Amino acid sequence: MKTVSSKIPSDKKTTVNEEYEILKILFEHNDALIYVNDPVTHEVKYMNENMARLFQTDPESLKGQICFDHVWHDDKPCRWCPLSKFSDENGNYRKGPVFEWEWKIPRVERWYWRRDSIVEWTDGSLVHLQVSTDITLRKDYEEQLKFSASMDAMTGTFNREWGYKLLERAFDEARISGTSYSLCFFDLDCLKLTNDTFGHDAGDEMILAIVGVVRKAIRKSDLICRFGGDEFILLLKCDPATAEGILRKILKDIAE
Repeated sequence: MKTVSSKIPSDKKTTVNEEYEILKILFEHNDALIYVNDPVTHEVKYMNENMARLFQTDPESLKGQICFDHVWHDDKPCRWCPLSKFSDENGNYRKGPVFEWEWKIPRVERWYWRRDSIVEWTDGSLVHLQVSTDITLRKDYEEQLKFSASMDAMTGTFNREWGYKLLERAFDEARISGTSYSLCFFDLDCLKLTNDTFGHDAGDEMILAIVGVVRKAIRKSDLICRFGGDEFILLLKCDPATAEGILRKILKDIAE
């Protein structure tokens, strides 16, 4: 009778060990956040060093712990967890397409591009794999572009396009919550005369001076939008009586 050895040949052992070391280096020194947990019990299976450093924790001590309790410090599964996208109507998890989305980790105030999937673990069970890449710089750049696109270059007020968008938001808020808003329109007298007499630089100085006076009189919750060359809109977050008081102050400051 021929005996079959179940031992792994030495050359195979070397290959396995090398592959393990390579994978360990890739995972532990990857700048992405890599995290694995059980989708049913929410027990942590794995967390790479980069994510552990970010959360100031020990990845080994987390193994077997409940993720929403020991990682996110909550008493229930996280509201943003995408696990429901991988389960059927009976709550059974299945492997499927990767779910990709942007999320901001509130504890560290950074943005990540996150890829979630259900994969097979070393013991044959299905686990939830999360791989997140830091996109904070990209998001900051996008916000800068958005801010630049929303502003009037000369006055620093909102431009006409963004004025319309902010008005729509305000109208929706007023409709839903009953918040009081007062919409005011004003233009600058004698701007054409100033331009014709003293030049357009003087006209620009006049506009900037008026905008400066208005800015000092309104609050952070109010907005000012340059609607045209010398036309402006004020959206004041208050009732008409309060708005009239603000406008009287603006006119008094301009007169001075």
